[in-house]
Amino acid sequence: MVRALLWFAVCFAVLAHTWSVVGLWNRTGDRRHGADFASYYYAVQAAADGENPYDNTRLVALAKADGTRAAVYPYLYPPPFLLTMVWVLPLDLFPAYLTWFWLDELFGLLVGIVLWRWWKDMGPALPIVLLAIYGSWTIFGHNHYMGQVNLLVLAVTLAGLWLGWRGRDVPAGVLVGAACLFKMSPALFVLWWMTHRKWRAVGAAIATAVVLSVATLPLAGPSVQWAFYRDILPTFGSGDYGGLTVPISLFANHSLPGLYDRLFPTALKTLGPTAQALSTGTSLALAGGLLWAFRASGAEGAKAADREAEVFVVAGQVGAVCVAMLLVPVYTYEHHLVWVLPGLAAAVTAVFAQRLPAWCAVGVAYAWFVFALDIVDLQAVYGRYEKTAPLVATLVRESKLVGLLVVGAMCVWLGMGRGVRYAPEPQGEKMPARARR
Repeated sequence: MVRALLWFAVCFAVLAHTWSVVGLWNRTGDRRHGADFASYYYAVQAAADGENPYDNTRLVALAKADGTRAAVYPYLYPPPFLLTMVWVLPLDLFPAYLTWFWLDELFGLLVGIVLWRWWKDMGPALPIVLLAIYGSWTIFGHNHYMGQVNLLVLAVTLAGLWLGWRGRDVPAGVLVGAACLFKMSPALFVLWWMTHRKWRAVGAAIATAVVLSVATLPLAGPSVQWAFYRDILPTFGSGDYGGLTVPISLFANHSLPGLYDRLFPTALKTLGPTAQALSTGTSLALAGGLLWAFRASGAEGAKAADREAEVFVVAGQVGAVCVAMLLVPVYTYEHHLVWVLPGLAAAVTAVFAQRLPAWCAVGVAYAWFVFALDIVDLQAVYGRYEKTAPLVATLVRESKLVGLLVVGAMCVWLGMGRGVRYAPEPQGEKMPARARR
């Protein structure tokens, strides 16, 4: 029965995922401006010319000189991310964007392979769950279509965490350290390692950050790198994002600060004082709460009776941190939601394995459904009820944020060992320690 379900899941996933991705690929002709990818493309072009990639006027000038677009989003990534984009230098914008579309698809497949290999001890339901997610989500295609980099960073992060779980702390730190210098949010996993005293991995991550910063000097000198940490990074908390003009209240913003901005709107282009205070408080409470909750549980602390239970605890912690990385930024758009994949896969598999209470099936079904809904269709439903039934429209608008909260709560439950069943210790003798890896 399991083998039949697996083959059905494989066929469904391949056909449905291909249909979704190819459908968006066929629309790339209207993206000759490079979508969000243009920001990285012109940033590395500017850096190669000895210019400051964080000077948005320079990026706009390059785009106008190419005749590709009249405006370019500010480049907001750490300087070492430029190293991942040097391959675009001999290419025009549109061919580079098309190439990245398929590279992104490969990174997405790598994410699924890493999760399957890492968490295979969860049981036979995991590969079926992963295949069904890949088959039902349009988020992957939207990420490719927008020219985003989330799947690259997610793949590198998960590969590093997997190596760390296997005890290979130095290469694990190298990969997660690189992910942190591609995009700042994976730094939460370095803090997570600290709670488990994985100091070699932490040290390797810090050393990698230093090495990558030095390696980037030919593209971005000390003054440019300092400009990121002085001028760009501090704006992430307020929503200014280096002068980004996209409204925080945009329909597809699924973060908690986005909700606060809608509850306490101002005429400002950034978070108002009340929304800013709530956002900062939530971020600190969420990060601190997770680290405290996981400080003595999981692979390093839980006395799991079997390897399967241990993997569920680790998966819960990883999923919870990934969800936190989506809840606290000012902007969390549809393409960012690929980061909820580990948490949803862990939660759904835990329900099948009875590591979560049976009533949690309702929660995971809801989360799966709302994440599978195409954002365009969801916005159409919102527009239908916006004036006639405001409460319904609000529920539709915040449905994916609620899905994040649901998945996050279940992952915290797993990560704290609540779903772990302990075998009774034989009287008169101690249970022998089991090999962890």
